[in-house]
Amino acid sequence: MKIKDLKFNEYKLYLTLVYFVWIISIIIFFFLSGIKYGGDTLTYLERAQDILKGDFSSIGYKSGFGLILLLSPFVYFAIPLEFFVFFQIALTALAAGCLYKISFKFFNKQSAIICLVLFLFYFPLFFFNFYILTETLFINTIIISCYLFVYFKRNYIPLIILLILFLISIRPNGIIFLFSILVCIL
Repeated sequence: MKIKDLKFNEYKLYLTLVYFVWIISIIIFFFLSGIKYGGDTLTYLERAQDILKGDFSSIGYKSGFGLILLLSPFVYFAIPLEFFVFFQIALTALAAGCLYKISFKFFNKQSAIICLVLFLFYFPLFFFNFYILTETLFINTIIISCYLFVYFKRNYIPLIILLILFLISIRPNGIIFLFSILVCIL
């Protein structure tokens, strides 16, 4: 039986199976390796602590300021960073669903499932879910913004703009997406 011959419920089964295998893989990888600290992780955590002390000189730290703001509550309330990793993993799952829907809209069911599998099991992205760095947040925010734009165009423009501003605060090169959305709107 070919994939194109499958019925809608069988696609749901495939989607459930893909997410199930991915979650099991994430759990196994988490218990084997735990949280990873990249080159900038300690800098982000220190700058989050500085903001909490009232030192706002971190605002001048252009790259990663959005991540610093996201980490501030974790530092302030002494929340284990494992929860931040779980947040990144949940965001990746949401972005994967958005990517599936976008692929389904522009291509077909087979392409959407292949795209989902390639995204979820792309090892560098899979691996970066466990780092306290900007890569995962940046990629997932782009995908979610694109999904909102593709499916809701003008209804959610303020939310899309806010997400893109967050994207810019994570990495300044995210400004390209702001110009792209503005060109598409006008």
